[in-house]
Amino acid sequence: MYDMRAEPMASETGSARLWHVLRLDGSALCGRALAARPVAASDDDCRDEYCTTCMTAVAAAASRRGGLRPMT
Repeated sequence: MYDMRAEPMASETGSARLWHVLRLDGSALCGRALAARPVAASDDDCRDEYCTTCMTAVAAAASRRGGLRPMT
């Protein structure tokens, strides 16, 4: 299981959150320095986007392990 953290960003359509996947030490898989505190995720007017580099790393890890399995 991977934890994720969002950071605020401006997008063409207004405000957005860019979600990153975290390593066990709390750093982003993509290497980007994230704020010490997570962004509140309660703003419904905010669009969610996902870091391509982080998502690619998760997909590669899943394929090496034979796919993602549901947690029990």
